[in-house]
Amino acid sequence: MAILGASKSQYDTPGCNHHFGDTFTIPSCLRCNFCGAKVEIHLKPCGGSDPTNDNYTIGVAPFGSGGTIASGRLWPTGTPAETTLVINLDPVKLNQLLCKPHQPIHAPLDVYLEDDVIVDWVRLTVYSQ
Repeated sequence: MAILGASKSQYDTPGCNHHFGDTFTIPSCLRCNFCGAKVEIHLKPCGGSDPTNDNYTIGVAPFGSGGTIASGRLWPTGTPAETTLVINLDPVKLNQLLCKPHQPIHAPLDVYLEDDVIVDWVRLTVYSQ
C-alpha cells in the first residue's frame, strides 16, 4: 500500500493519475518448481497527460534490484490503445525470488502499474513441474 500511496486505483476504475497494484498468492505446492509463468494485463487508456512514459513492475514489493522479475513500458508501441499486455516471466528469476529460505508458505507476487491506465483485469498463469 505504501507504494501505491494515496492515489491508488482498483479494477475498472476510470480516471487518470492513480497507481494500480494487486498481489497474487502462489500456493506452496507450486513453489520452487516453476518452469514458466506469464502475466496478462488488459489495459485501457484513460487519456492522461503522458501515458507513454508509464511502466509496470512485477515481483515482490517494494521491488528493487532483488525483488523485480520483470518491468517495462505499459504501452510498448507508444500509442495507448485498449490491449492485453502479455509478460512472460523468467522461471529462473521466479524461482530465485520466491524460493528463498524462510519464505512464507504462500509467497506473494505483486503487480504494479503506473498512473495513466485503466486496468480491466490481470491474469497470472504459472507453469510448474
